[in-house]
Amino acid sequence: MLYTDTDSFFLYFEVEDIAAALDPLSDEFDFSEVPEDCDSGLDNLACEQTAGQVGYFKDEMKGAPIIEFVALRPKMYSFKSCDVELHMGELHKYFPNGIYPYTMNYHHKAVAKGISRSVIKTLAHDDYKRM
Repeated sequence: MLYTDTDSFFLYFEVEDIAAALDPLSDEFDFSEVPEDCDSGLDNLACEQTAGQVGYFKDEMKGAPIIEFVALRPKMYSFKSCDVELHMGELHKYFPNGIYPYTMNYHHKAVAKGISRSVIKTLAHDDYKRM
């Protein structure tokens, strides 16, 4: 576990196949918002019974991998993710040598409770890493 808050967890998994690792626990998750044909395979674990129901863990990233995570204190963290279409597993299928002919589309989300939104918008993920 990397970080926990009142209603969320950031978990780190070091596995070859995240869908296979979570399959035994799939009754506890709501993967209904993970896009079909997601490279992680989490879309195969989606179940209509848990879709939108209270009390189930939900993948807020909708199958997209978090590349980097920084937690500075409670309610102050940042993470960088990449587009679902550009999952590392999918890239390795086409470019097994690890050299990719294009740049990934990265996204950044920062949380800093008690800091104004206008200031948070000016903070980059690297700023969190330097703090």
